[in-house]
Amino acid sequence: MDPDELVEGTTAFDTFTLDAARYAQVLAREDHTRLDPDLVDSKRTARGSRVIAIIDRAREATAYRGGVDPRSFEATLGDDLHVLRGADPRIVASRAPLDAERAGALAEDETVLGAAHDYEIREWVRHERDTGVFRYRNEQPEATGLYVLHERPSRPLCVDDLSEATRDALREVTFDVRFGDHGRLQLGDHFRREQLVLWSARSALFPPRDLRPPITDDELQRDARRFGVTATVVIVLVVWWLLR
Repeated sequence: MDPDELVEGTTAFDTFTLDAARYAQVLAREDHTRLDPDLVDSKRTARGSRVIAIIDRAREATAYRGGVDPRSFEATLGDDLHVLRGADPRIVASRAPLDAERAGALAEDETVLGAAHDYEIREWVRHERDTGVFRYRNEQPEATGLYVLHERPSRPLCVDDLSEATRDALREVTFDVRFGDHGRLQLGDHFRREQLVLWSARSALFPPRDLRPPITDDELQRDARRFGVTATVVIVLVVWWLLR
């Protein structure tokens, strides 16, 4: 997002788009002949939720040989259809919670292999690790806006690898940083104070000049080696003192 478009009081970004993209990547790697029974059962209990649906394209081609069935789940979504993956398996999401008609279409559509509710996806994101994103934490409450890299994904989620609709949505909330290159991030280096929403009106961003430069991966590895050497020396001295 262009920082000039951010103002204090801006509505928080709806994370469902990002969470759905992460969930879809995992689903695309799974064997869909052995779907989790809970995922399949979710087809029948989706009313009132936004969902991700997995569609068997081979079955779809056979079922709709004469054209798309207007009663199919995808057809009922209309403008609320969000395509996360066009290849087989096809993975789509609803932009809005399902009403009775769309929930019924989902339950009856035989080309839909399974579905996951928005709250199921939120729980998955909350408890799973290595879901494609870099995780940063603020480890110093007094250092507002300073975040330290906590987890690095084995397969980073890249905006350019996502479907067009997802790319367009996520590019609105990106800024010019390669997360893998930064052990630390200070939001004050990238946004002005008035462009950020802080947890407390009393909070103040650390001025960038008061911070150490971002720690690189090489520096992190060097610090880890120094710690290992120091710990070894301490252990040797303790053992020597006990044995003397």
